[in-house]
Amino acid sequence: MPSNILNEVLFVDIDGVVNPAMLHAHVMLLIKFKALEQSDEHIDTRYLLRAQERYVLWLNLLGSQKYDQGTELIPPIGAVYITLFIDVCYIWHSHLLSPLRYYEDLHRIYDPQQKFPDFPLKQLYDVWESNGDHTDPPSEKVWVEETKQPWILDPNDSSDFKIICPWCKSSVQIPWVNYVKLMQTVETDESCPKCYAPYSIETLSAKRFVDDISAWNKDKTRLIGGTLINRKNGTYSEEFATRSFQSLFTTSSINELTNFDQYNWEHIVKQLNFQIKNSEEKIVQRVLSAYIGIPLAFSIDLISAVRRQRKFTDKVVNNKWVDCVGAQENATVRYLKFLSLTKEKPSIPLVPTFDIDLCWHTHQIHASLYRAFTKKHAGRIINHDDTLPEKELSVGFEATVQAWNKIYNEPYVQSQSKHPKEYEVNEECGEQCQQCQSECGPEACYCD
Repeated sequence: MPSNILNEVLFVDIDGVVNPAMLHAHVMLLIKFKALEQSDEHIDTRYLLRAQERYVLWLNLLGSQKYDQGTELIPPIGAVYITLFIDVCYIWHSHLLSPLRYYEDLHRIYDPQQKFPDFPLKQLYDVWESNGDHTDPPSEKVWVEETKQPWILDPNDSSDFKIICPWCKSSVQIPWVNYVKLMQTVETDESCPKCYAPYSIETLSAKRFVDDISAWNKDKTRLIGGTLINRKNGTYSEEFATRSFQSLFTTSSINELTNFDQYNWEHIVKQLNFQIKNSEEKIVQRVLSAYIGIPLAFSIDLISAVRRQRKFTDKVVNNKWVDCVGAQENATVRYLKFLSLTKEKPSIPLVPTFDIDLCWHTHQIHASLYRAFTKKHAGRIINHDDTLPEKELSVGFEATVQAWNKIYNEPYVQSQSKHPKEYEVNEECGEQCQQCQSECGPEACYCD
């Protein structure tokens, strides 16, 4: 794309999902997410863990196709007293903001040929606008019938959590206080009442890793997390996963890992580091990051992902400027320039500003559209990573500023004095837009 082609464009509509109307819908969604936060840390964690369980049920329901394919379902809700919130969407949204991990998880856990729907942002917003809350009878009927779960998630639910012991396969009930602790602690006093296997975030995640290796080695039925997606272009490849597995694990190392009765990461990492070559270190790190501290089948810690996104949510909720139509129109153009820059400067870890990041998030939650668009226009599936350390984030942002100025001959960070007049007083919000991109600064994420 020529560097100056967008300089005179007022706004763009990307895939029908990155435009001022959809950015406004996303802002409304984040406001609802903000209301989900519980003041007590333990209650908050309990709520998120229950929401995560319901998210698994939601994906299982979509993967099973046990509903009319002509019905576009919306996810179930959570509630605090009489106010309605969105618990499954809360988890799903954060999963989608790690696009390569999300894509790998769906292909690894479910049938690779199964097509999952994109996040129904427009449908959700239309429901809120039509009846003021989060009710959808067709979706509720399917959800309750298929999952036996209530449509409303009660944050005051203090019932036990249930897990299937990964060692003896028995059903185990754990008091919620103990469950919250073991999902956050390397060592706990919790154990299976039948086989006495020790439960902690350490042992459960290590057991999942070893079980996946055993299943792959036995009959190739389970692929290893962190190996299915080619990081250079974001494409799914079982052949790539097979090569990665064969380069990492020998028969002796598999036997050593699977026959050792102490499930801990120190032993596992020692075995892996014993045999890897320097060229394989990145693969090892991707594999380990997909398992360490993650007892569920996903390759990302979704509870941590939700909490990382709260910083961005706070900015949106407390910043009326970002919900002004004029600012949103300008943001769509800047976002398209940002995507073009990823093609021009593929080696730079580009860091977005606040307004660009809102567009980027809105695009990513429409996963199939985002993948197709970035592959077509950037030559690869652009990943989004919000785990970058602060120091690297600052370096990436400075590099982005310089690249942007050079390519587009304009400042990346726009000061308030350089906003067009329509951004100073916007009739849509009825007041002065007091904050600008420079005050928002770089976002805590980057593309790779």
